[in-house]
Amino acid sequence: MNTITKRAFLGSFILAYLSMGTLGLSAAATYTKFDVTGAIATYAVSINSNGDVTGYYVTSSGVSHGFVRIAAGTITTFDAPGDSVGTFPTGINSSDVTTGSSFGAAQASAGFVRTAGGSISVFNGPGSTQTVSNGINTYGDIAGYYVEPSGEVNVPYILTSAGALTTFSGPNGSSAVALGIDDNDDTIGDFLNAGLGTGFVRTGDGTMTTFLVTGATNTVPTGINNSLQISGYGIFAKCFTFFCYVNDVGFIWQSSGSLTTFTVPRSLSTLAYAINASGQITGSYYVISSRPSGFLRDSDGTITTFDVPAADATSPAGINDSGSIAGRFTDSTGVHGFIRIP
Repeated sequence: MNTITKRAFLGSFILAYLSMGTLGLSAAATYTKFDVTGAIATYAVSINSNGDVTGYYVTSSGVSHGFVRIAAGTITTFDAPGDSVGTFPTGINSSDVTTGSSFGAAQASAGFVRTAGGSISVFNGPGSTQTVSNGINTYGDIAGYYVEPSGEVNVPYILTSAGALTTFSGPNGSSAVALGIDDNDDTIGDFLNAGLGTGFVRTGDGTMTTFLVTGATNTVPTGINNSLQISGYGIFAKCFTFFCYVNDVGFIWQSSGSLTTFTVPRSLSTLAYAINASGQITGSYYVISSRPSGFLRDSDGTITTFDVPAADATSPAGINDSGSIAGRFTDSTGVHGFIRIP
C-alpha cells in the first residue's frame, strides 16, 4: 500500500500545537553510535532482547547490504542471494535469527531468513517474484506478503520456522499486507477499504479485527506485543487548490478494541514505529517538517523526547523489552546507527 510521506508545515501547526499530551523530562540515557566499515550510511532497524541489532548499510556503489551488530559491538555483514539491488533486514529475534527482503533486477524481491550461524535461505510466495518479509517472532515464524503473479493482489502470509506457509486475505478477500507478528502468530497489517487505508489484526486462530483512526486517510499498524497491544500511526492528508499538507498521530490499540491516539505536544506529526512487552512505544516526531526527533511513550502515557547527542535528526526504529532503542541519526558527516540504553 502506498502511503503519503511528504510533510508540509502549512495548516498542521495549529492542530498539533493544541494536541494534549504529558511530556516527561528527558531521562538519563546512554547512546552508542556506530557505522559499518565502508558504509556511507548505516540504518539500524530492529533490536532484540540481548541488545543485538540488525539493519542495513549503503556503500558508495549505491547497493545496500545487511548487518548484525551484537551488543558487545562486533558487526557481521551479509548479503542474501540474488540481491543485485540490496539486502534489507526487517527483524531479529532473541536467537539472532534475522529476516528481511532482498531485491534484484526488474523489481524482483524475495524474503530471506538468516540463522545466527550465518546460513541464509530465500523464499517466495507461490508463483511470485515479489515477496516481502516484515517481521519475525521468538520462534522464528515470519509475517509478510507477496504479490500474485498477476501483479494485482497482495497476499499476506505466515511462514513458520518449520517451513509451513499459511496465506490469507484481507476482509472480503481484499488485497492486504502483513506488517508484523507476535509469539502467538497474531499478525498486523493493512488493506484498502472504501478508499481508506485500514488496519487489521489477525489472531492465531484466524479471527480478523479491523480498526481505523477516526478521520485518518490511512491507519498504519507498526508493532505488536504478546498482550495484543498494537502501535501505529494515522495519516491525515488534506489537499487544496495549490498545496497539500499531512500530519500524523500515533496510536495504541488494545485487545479490548479501544484505540488511543497521542501526539508529542506541539509537534506537527507523531509517528509510532515499535512497541515492547510492557507497552512502551518509540518513534519519531516533527516540529519542523524536515527534522525528526525521537520519543519514548511509557505505558502510562508519559512521553519523553530525545535526540542523539550532536545529531541533526534522530529516527528510532525498534525497541526491546528492556527499553533499549535502535535507529538512525543524521549529522554533518552522514547517516549513522545508534542504540539508546535507558
